[in-house]
Amino acid sequence: MGSPALATIQPDTSIGRRRTALLGLGTLVLLTFVLGAWQCQRGLAKLRLAAAASSAHQQPLRNWDGGTLPAPGQRLRLDGNWLPALTLLITPRSRQGQSGAEVVTPFRLHNGSLLLINRGWLAAGKALPPLPAVQPTVEMAAWPRFITLGPTPPEANRFQHVDPAAFARWANASLPVAYAYALNADGLIVDVPHAYLNADRHFAYMASWWGMTLAGALLWWRFRRGTR
Repeated sequence: MGSPALATIQPDTSIGRRRTALLGLGTLVLLTFVLGAWQCQRGLAKLRLAAAASSAHQQPLRNWDGGTLPAPGQRLRLDGNWLPALTLLITPRSRQGQSGAEVVTPFRLHNGSLLLINRGWLAAGKALPPLPAVQPTVEMAAWPRFITLGPTPPEANRFQHVDPAAFARWANASLPVAYAYALNADGLIVDVPHAYLNADRHFAYMASWWGMTLAGALLWWRFRRGTR
């Protein structure tokens, strides 16, 4: 015969384990719901960026020599002068399987402000084409985001990322105020990225997370009924 003490301890232990499992499952349900809400917020934020960029594209082309910083997506004709001696090569950057670099040249506006202008992609081994003779027409952009595990100092004029602070230290110049893509850079391939156009991806992630939330909630409810 079993001990009366064991007979009373075993059911209590089983109930305690079930309650712990319910708590863990409930925590996972809450976590998946929060992750889905986060992806939803990111998707909505990118839709707002897309709307703002669309509005900026509809504005007429105008000259800009400094002052209030235009919004990303706005197209402008710049007044000022290039600083070709401070041209950067952002490398490695491949395109359709071919290695190369993005050419970034600073431009000084009449009020003294500096912009970093991505003139386009250059295939490895090709000579850098001359700067356009006309004043550049550009599309304003947000600063590119990048992740680095440690300091990545430039080698000569070769950088791994577009980093305004790193450029200012390297060039012993003022901090650039903005970043843009040239739209009339002869001899280079310009691909203006629009990162905000992938909003649908965030909504797909949201649906996946909230699908797991629903499945987990149903499982929690059924498991709770069996615990009673």
